[in-house]
Amino acid sequence: GNLLRIVGDFATAQKVLEQSLAIAQKLQSTPDIQIATFNLGNLAEARQQPEVALEFYQQAAAANSSVRLPAQIRQLDLLVESDRIVQAQALLPDIQIQLAKSPPSQATIYAEIALAESLAKIGTWATGAEYASISSLRGNHRGIAPTLPRFPASPFSESARILATARQQAKS
Repeated sequence: GNLLRIVGDFATAQKVLEQSLAIAQKLQSTPDIQIATFNLGNLAEARQQPEVALEFYQQAAAANSSVRLPAQIRQLDLLVESDRIVQAQALLPDIQIQLAKSPPSQATIYAEIALAESLAKIGTWATGAEYASISSLRGNHRGIAPTLPRFPASPFSESARILATARQQAKS
């Protein structure tokens, strides 16, 4: 299904990925179900269906597996692109914890780079007073949502820190 998506045969890719999902569900194989839903999310993104992609990524990230972190990173990116700040904020702590616990690997480095890109996008559309206003959400909603996650004080400095970590891991 992924190869078909890459070459642009979306209809056939959809059929193959749905068959993969059906087989995984029949076998009750949670890791395979999550991989299939993650790949269906990638297909929905390629088809420019961000809401459908978000649903698939949320399903893929529901339990611990090899696709949980990439699914959450894709969710974060789609939420940032659609200016859904509160939902994006809710994903950050879990992503950061997973990255901190992940051993250095190619997948971890790619995840760190993708997170840095998302944070840079936040810095691009939310700079200056607008970013200060967004950052103040965490203080103004204490009574409503005392555990409201926070974006870093500066998305650009956080992006730089994450990229420096990824670079260091790549060297080792």
